[in-house]
Amino acid sequence: MRTHGLIDCDVHNAVPSDAALLPYLPARWRRHLELVGSRTYSPFAKGYAYPKAARFASRHDAWPPSGGPPGSDLEFMRAQLLDAYGVDVAVLNCLYRASEQRYDAYGAALAAAVHDWQVEHWLERDPRLRASITVPFESPDLAAAEIDRAAAHPASCRCCCSRGPGSRWARGTTGRSTRRPRGPGCRWESMQRPPPRGRSPPVARRGPRSAAPALALPAAPDPHHHPADGGA
Repeated sequence: MRTHGLIDCDVHNAVPSDAALLPYLPARWRRHLELVGSRTYSPFAKGYAYPKAARFASRHDAWPPSGGPPGSDLEFMRAQLLDAYGVDVAVLNCLYRASEQRYDAYGAALAAAVHDWQVEHWLERDPRLRASITVPFESPDLAAAEIDRAAAHPASCRCCCSRGPGSRWARGTTGRSTRRPRGPGCRWESMQRPPPRGRSPPVARRGPRSAAPALALPAAPDPHHHPADGGA
């Protein structure tokens, strides 16, 4: 008999498409999404960032019958995970790329839209679900504002960054946000290991790279050399 609850702290739900967020965006940002779209720091502008043989790094049976990407169908998630394994609490980590936008204000609008969409389509439909707050972490002030707004929902339990902060933090051109989630039991968590204390996060290289030093490779073996015949 189980005496403790089962908590899955890393459940990746997914926005089925950009169009799903349109009802949660102000008119200005709806137009921006439709005309400009996503501009991120990642090299993968469109398509999947994983080999075609394992799109989204997901099992073939993880794709829901509804036709959306893995993690986009709550009923399918219930059947495959929540009910199948008797999960008492599942913490959602939606990795929609709101936090990676080069345009901070647009990233903040997307982060708020992701939260509001998640509340309506996930948190309000299953009491076992909790949510990580998506924040535009390249802009500390906007991130803090979204934390204050989204943490008001009782199912918001932490902030989750999908990757480490980018170049502006490393160069010191913007300050780190000292704000932390203020909801009950909220915490901050990064999907990437932080750099050692006193060191800046790594910065993606831009422009031409310096030439790498030549490697000293061992000489190819002599096919006519036979140690058994008395060779040195």
